[in-house]
Amino acid sequence: IIYVDVDGVLNIGIRDPGNAPLLFDDSNRSFALGSADPNTCVAGCKESAERLLSVAKRGVGGAEGTYDDLVCSSRHPCTDVLVARLAHIIKSVCQRRCVVLSSNWRHPKYAGRVCELERQISAH
Repeated sequence: IIYVDVDGVLNIGIRDPGNAPLLFDDSNRSFALGSADPNTCVAGCKESAERLLSVAKRGVGGAEGTYDDLVCSSRHPCTDVLVARLAHIIKSVCQRRCVVLSSNWRHPKYAGRVCELERQISAH
């Protein structure tokens, strides 16, 4: 049995005190890049943008480079590199395997995301 959590495991969530975690996706990254100018920011967004850009520059270790290399798409909320690792783990266990989704994504409202994750895994 392989238990899979998604948020923060197959994508990157950034703690944003007082708010929900920020998903490190291309849309939020673009927003942060455009929010670097304090004259265009509404209250509170500058700190979130700085936090997101700081994470983007950090090194990951291994062959990935920086976290910016692990940004996910706003259309596909899982990072391809991390999904590929999961696919490798799934393939490496015996044929009688069971994968259990143990995250909020198991709820019906996330069915579309689960289908996309299945498609991403199958591509590997």
